Amino acid sequence: TILMKTVEELVYYCHECEPVGALLLSGEWGCGKTYLIEHNLKDTLKENFYILRISLFGVTSISFSFTLLKNSSSL
Repeated sequence: TILMKTVEELVYYCHECEPVGALLLSGEWGCGKTYLIEHNLKDTLKENFYILRISLFGVTSISFSFTLLKNSSSL
């Protein structure tokens, strides 16, 4: 299914020795982005990775997105 292929690709990216950048999941409201992370990806990666999930909804500047990321990673 498309869902499993997406999870497989995300897991592959997370296991890259030197990944470049970040992952961005985009899609219409209600399409299952959060569900994918919370119920599929977290379970698959929970032994070796921390998952930080932030919403960029309403963010209008790059500097504010860095602030969100910094605050999320200090938890």
